[in-house]
Amino acid sequence: MANILEELTKGIASVVGDSDPDAKIINAQSLVDELKKEEEKLFAVIGRKAIEVDGDEKFGEDAVKLRLKQKEIIDAEEKVRIAKEEKEASNKEQIGNTCPGCGIEVAQNIKFCPECGTKLENLEVKKEFCTNCGNEKKEGMKFCINCGNQF
Repeated sequence: MANILEELTKGIASVVGDSDPDAKIINAQSLVDELKKEEEKLFAVIGRKAIEVDGDEKFGEDAVKLRLKQKEIIDAEEKVRIAKEEKEASNKEQIGNTCPGCGIEVAQNIKFCPECGTKLENLEVKKEFCTNCGNEKKEGMKFCINCGNQF
């Protein structure tokens, strides 16, 4: 969002011209903001190096806050990973029928085969089950999650 605002202010300043006092202020403020961002990045680099060399004990409560924030990042990244896996599993579950007309794998919810045009409304979803306990086998499973039987 900040980049959009910066580009917008630069665009306005370029249209208005350098002689306009407001344009001068906008240009100068944009430069200050950009320099402060660069400074903040450098402080972050220096801080990382200081912690690597000296440890974080002498940084007190700030170090505790940093460790908590790092934990939150790890937790958030795990949520992203899980969400991606769920999406992938959901996408795989969408496929499961075979067209009786041409034999290609087709999604569950479509009414006509995209390859040959065969009507698909009454197709059953192709499912496999464990021969030992009857639990449904999901895509990619090598062993039953209920009894450990190998598929």
